[in-house]
Amino acid sequence: MNKKTQFKVVLVKNIRKDGTYPIKIRYTENRKSYFQNTGFNIKEYEWHNAKSQVNSRHPEYQKINQEIELMMQKNMDEIIKKEEHPTADLKKIKPKSKEITIGEILNLRLENERNRANVSTEKKLNTAMNHLKVSGISKLGLSNFTVTQIKQFDTYLLVKKNISAYSRKCYHAVVRATLNEYCTENFIGYDSWNDPYRRFKGDKIGEVQKESLKGDDIHKLTEYLIFNKKKSGRRFDAACMFLFSFYTCGLRFGDVFNLLWGNIGVDGILRVTAEKNYRKLVVKLNPKQANILKYFTPLNSLFQNNFSNRIEVQNELMEQFPRISNLIDYEIKYLKIREKTQPQKYELIQQQFEEFGIYPELVLDDEETKMELQEVYEIRDELLISFLISFAENNTHKPIFPFREMKDYKPRELVFKKEASNTIVNKELKNVFDDLERPSVSFHVARHTFANLARLSADKVGDKSVKWDIYRISRALGHSSVKVTELYLRGFENVEITNAMDSFIDVMNEFYDV
Repeated sequence: MNKKTQFKVVLVKNIRKDGTYPIKIRYTENRKSYFQNTGFNIKEYEWHNAKSQVNSRHPEYQKINQEIELMMQKNMDEIIKKEEHPTADLKKIKPKSKEITIGEILNLRLENERNRANVSTEKKLNTAMNHLKVSGISKLGLSNFTVTQIKQFDTYLLVKKNISAYSRKCYHAVVRATLNEYCTENFIGYDSWNDPYRRFKGDKIGEVQKESLKGDDIHKLTEYLIFNKKKSGRRFDAACMFLFSFYTCGLRFGDVFNLLWGNIGVDGILRVTAEKNYRKLVVKLNPKQANILKYFTPLNSLFQNNFSNRIEVQNELMEQFPRISNLIDYEIKYLKIREKTQPQKYELIQQQFEEFGIYPELVLDDEETKMELQEVYEIRDELLISFLISFAENNTHKPIFPFREMKDYKPRELVFKKEASNTIVNKELKNVFDDLERPSVSFHVARHTFANLARLSADKVGDKSVKWDIYRISRALGHSSVKVTELYLRGFENVEITNAMDSFIDVMNEFYDV
């Protein structure tokens, strides 16, 4: 065997959706490494790093270690046979069967993603595969897939399907990743595959301006919840989920949808593992979140019935939370004070929202009333958070928001339920912002708004105001790196420049008539 070729079994730190890591065989030759997938995936604690093998914590560790050993031996034998050809190296080992086509390679990955219930990737692959079929590219052999064919595919997407530059880039990315992964795992060298995408230059994509609400819009939406008499229905639930996402570091829809009461610990900490990149988010339950979550507990029936069923609710919750009577008293005090105050100059027209029971937005001109209100809601919020912690402890497996039902979903079924719910929520949010006479936005704008307002806001540290730095924003958003956050925030800077230019033109117009 070539002394320059080294073999080692490694656990690749590329976590899968089920929390496992793939075991691969690493081949190193002339200081270049290639990986072969063994097909085995295990938990991190089931791997013995020093011995490079599965440890006894895995129930089938002996069987797996034996199969990997046989796999390594087989590949060693193949390399030994190649020693009689000095020009042959590890990367030029060709598959014994006839050349595989582009379509067959994509189908292999499509089947794999389908079995792993990665519906999002499955959809991208399936759409890309359909386009490749119609354009005739899918029947090409791997070695015949060149820059010319990539350009042909790109032209088809642009001219025949009128697909945007960004979407075309996504299709090319999924095709390229699939082909590279297949070639790496099967040791297909430069004679069959030399990644033609390295020489392909697609259309440049301009920076996308991200949508973001203003602080005033968030305030209006909060008032929408407080003075909505119905306190139920999909429209109300959608508004609650949007605001909750904003007040929870811009939590993505999938993570909000998956939330269970069990995510709230007895210490009052909300713990979430991001569905997209598995990063852990830890947020202390705050009053803004608490005043949204209360609408998804038995307390909501009090607001819906104007507190007429107080005795029934108290009796139901007394055992879980002995101070429930005090909490209800302070809820009533808070609402009474709010109803006595005066509307602001940009008030909502009450008649327009009669169906939803929306009252004009409120402002406090009286200093004494302001102090009284502050004292009331501070005590109320403290009691409310204590109640929610107690309620969460007794309902750990119950979903917080009603779009996810309390039942055991199969992986694919859960993904489709989540995507259908996201569509419904976005539709209802349009109605909410129509009610508030604001431009409609999607759920993801809650995340944009948090990022943008966090960037512009400042914390008080002693007598000084300290701005949120990019590292703090990156951690709050759960980004994998600060570079991702920099790109994320750049879209808001473009909007600021546009707005600044509009203001500049208005100032210039004051000097002369246009």
